[in-house]
Amino acid sequence: MWITNVQLTNIKSYGPDGQEIFFKEGVNLIQGENGAGKSTILEAIGLALFDRKPYNLGSFVREGARTGRIEVGFISSFDEREYVVVRAVGGSSQTYIYDPQIKAKVCEGRDDTLKFIRNHLQAEEGDDLATFFVDAVGVPQGTMTAIFRETAALRKEKFNRLLRTDAYETAYENLRETVRFIRDKISNSQSQQAHLQGKLADLPNVTAAIDGITRDLATAEGQYVELCQQLAAVSEQRQAADRQRDRLDELTRRVEAAAAELRVVEEKLASAGNAVREAEAAQDIISRTRAAYDGYEAAERELAALQARQQEYRRVQERQHELDKQHDLLVTALNRLRGELEEVIRAEKEMAELEPRVREQEALEAVLAQVRADQATLQQSRAQLDRLQAVLADLRRRIDSSEDSLVAAGLSLPEPTAGAVETGAESAEVAAEQARAVVAQLERAADRLAAAQAALDREMREQQAMAEQVARSRAVQEQLDAARRALDDLGGQRRTLEVRLERLRSDQARLQEYAALLAEAGATCPVCRRPMDTHAQAQAADHYRQEQDQLAVELASLEAELDRMSGQLAGIEMERTGLQAELDRLPGAASLTLVEQRVRQARSDYDSAAAEAADSYGRCQAHLHTFERMLEAEATAVDDLQQSAARLPELEAQWQALGDPRRRYERAQEVASNHMEIEEALGAQTAELARLEAGLAEVTAQLREFADLDVRLAAAAEEKACHEAGYREYLAHIAVAGQLEIRRAQLRDLEGQRAACQAAHEVVVQERDAVAVAYDAQAHEGLRQQEQELQSARVAVETRLEEWKRTLQAYQERLVALQEVQAQLLALEAEEQRLNTRLDILEFLRESIRKAGPEVVRQLVRLISEQANQIFGDILGDHSMVLNWDEAFGITVNQRGQQRDFELLSGGEQMVAAMAVRLALLMHLANVRFAFFDEPTTNLDDIRREQLAERLASLRVLQQLFVISHDDTFEQAGYHVIQVTKEDGLSQVRPL
Repeated sequence: MWITNVQLTNIKSYGPDGQEIFFKEGVNLIQGENGAGKSTILEAIGLALFDRKPYNLGSFVREGARTGRIEVGFISSFDEREYVVVRAVGGSSQTYIYDPQIKAKVCEGRDDTLKFIRNHLQAEEGDDLATFFVDAVGVPQGTMTAIFRETAALRKEKFNRLLRTDAYETAYENLRETVRFIRDKISNSQSQQAHLQGKLADLPNVTAAIDGITRDLATAEGQYVELCQQLAAVSEQRQAADRQRDRLDELTRRVEAAAAELRVVEEKLASAGNAVREAEAAQDIISRTRAAYDGYEAAERELAALQARQQEYRRVQERQHELDKQHDLLVTALNRLRGELEEVIRAEKEMAELEPRVREQEALEAVLAQVRADQATLQQSRAQLDRLQAVLADLRRRIDSSEDSLVAAGLSLPEPTAGAVETGAESAEVAAEQARAVVAQLERAADRLAAAQAALDREMREQQAMAEQVARSRAVQEQLDAARRALDDLGGQRRTLEVRLERLRSDQARLQEYAALLAEAGATCPVCRRPMDTHAQAQAADHYRQEQDQLAVELASLEAELDRMSGQLAGIEMERTGLQAELDRLPGAASLTLVEQRVRQARSDYDSAAAEAADSYGRCQAHLHTFERMLEAEATAVDDLQQSAARLPELEAQWQALGDPRRRYERAQEVASNHMEIEEALGAQTAELARLEAGLAEVTAQLREFADLDVRLAAAAEEKACHEAGYREYLAHIAVAGQLEIRRAQLRDLEGQRAACQAAHEVVVQERDAVAVAYDAQAHEGLRQQEQELQSARVAVETRLEEWKRTLQAYQERLVALQEVQAQLLALEAEEQRLNTRLDILEFLRESIRKAGPEVVRQLVRLISEQANQIFGDILGDHSMVLNWDEAFGITVNQRGQQRDFELLSGGEQMVAAMAVRLALLMHLANVRFAFFDEPTTNLDDIRREQLAERLASLRVLQQLFVISHDDTFEQAGYHVIQVTKEDGLSQVRPL
């Protein structure tokens, strides 16, 4: 897997527009100043792909935003397809994987997303992705070398988890429970077998009982068969007698049913005759009332037609009423319009008379408005003139005060000139503001000049005192350098002794472990794990005791030497601390240089302030002279306004005498403006009146056509009432008269049914009499009693059979149960044999796994160590230094036969060694083909930085490397460079 791009939206210092960063295969340099947002890219990738949370998720969101969004595109090594993982933080927790090729989500939700990523990394289900990221892929800044300075136990815990080499020991321990489980099952099986063998003791007795019951059953079953045959013969005879009796009963019922049916048909026949007679009477009635029915129908049709005519008459009357109302309204409107037209004519005449006087009024009002405006302007101008004169006096006072300050600060002032300056001011007010501004500048310049003079004096005094202190600081620095060199020498010797002491203590612990093993009876060799006899065990114990004694002596000597060195280091450290404290209190040469720079700066500030003050003083004088000239012009304008205001009383008297002809003209004009509208409305209303009168004449003619309508309506109603009684009688009998033929047909059908029923009744009576002669009731009863006796005998035999069968079934069930017990016993014996075989195999496999674990660790560590050594030499450009990563996961470097532990390497060598081991590790871990190096140049000198930059560009151990640095050394290595800057508080990204 390698990363194609990252897009950050509202993530920490990345803004809402979404910064998209594209990466390439090879080395990608993410460069920028501290705080620009470089490490945020690493943290965002760690969160999206590995669920790594270095802090609360809300801290990822940019301040002021509600939700942040991270999108990371990657190419999967699993299927060579590109995917995008999207993760929102803050107000939303949406997480999903998007496939750009099909433009759809392939999974959604945090758990499913992490499962998808785990599959494409080909990581194990139980692997912690966040820990894998921190320990291998994206080691946080400043922790690259930390793990290699930890104890061996901590290193083993972390690297065993990464390499999964602890899986062998885990498997060995996990199989311990399986062995115990199988042994428990074998023990349980043996207990069950003993219990089952006790149950099988009753098996012969059950078999004998089953044989005896079987013989008794055979005898009883013969008796049962004989009884069944006799019963079958008697039952057959009894069933024949039952059938004769049932036939006689059935024929008796049929005789009764036929008689009942005959009676029903005769009743229906009587009703049908009555119905025929009723229909014939109805026929006579409708013949007699036919004329009345026809007359009623004709009168009703006439009345409906006249009523429709009456509705039309009412509509015409409503139309006449509506037209009359509209006619009255139009006549009223016409009279009103004629009156308005007369008023318009009078107003037009008045307008012609007032027009000359209106023009005279407008001319007088224009002159009067100008005079009044001059009077208002006069008052404002007088107030402004007084205020500006006060401003002029204040400005002169402030300039005089500033002159005194400038002279006191040692400035020679130029003589003021009488000329005006071109300021661009259009009024005295603007000139006053400009004058205030330049006077304020003059005052500030005077203050700055005084402050610059005071600062210059103060810095010169401090310069003299600082020179004396710097001389003392140099002497103390020389003493401090000597103490530091002594500390460094003793510190190096002490670290060497501590390394030797740690190794000796480790050897002592190993020897103690060996001695403890040899103290047990039947001990095995601690080295080869083979059994030892008593003599060899004693020899080995003596050998390890001698080694322990030698180690104890050497340890005591080293500890005494360390104590002595610690005393020397403490004394030198006390001396160094005292010197450092004194040196910290004293200023250095840099401080003196700084003070000298401040003196030069203070003198430059004084000169600049003096030049600015002189320039401000000249501009103040020029602006003040311009302001004075504008005040003189303002005074002249005030005198002109006074003369104009004196005409105001005379003009107001003329206006009062004229009256207000314009107002009367406007009122007349408003009335006359409706002349044309009134004439148009008058013509339209006259035409509408003519139309209405024509409509009224037409409606009056229509009403004359309905003159005899009421007489005709009354005649039609009288005719209808005359025929109503006959009409209703006709309607009451018409339906019955129409059924005459139907009822006659029904009568003929019922007569035929009566004849058929009489014949059927006679036939059934004859058949019943014949069956009654053949049936013998006494013989029938004898057969029934004989059948009951045989059934009782059969039931008694059947009961004995059931009892013996139940007994037999019980014995058979016991036999089956015992046979099952026997089968279980055989199965348990076979299972015990299989379990014993599996136990042997499992113990062999468990021991093999335990022995294979250390060997696999050795081989894997050896392979990673060889690859790390190659990378180490490639980065340093020097293969004479051999890196070794041992089985305790510690790093040592051998150069020309001299071996140095990790703690004795320089900071730069430690960084390169740690990077080499981590790169080699990644080649053997999950399907990740990228790694992050955050500030990898820490502790590297300039030469090592350049070597690291060049070598990383040429390494091909991984598909993609990310280097995060603010160091510009990497810019020369041909990397894909991504520049991160911060502008207005937001991170900006651009490729170089």
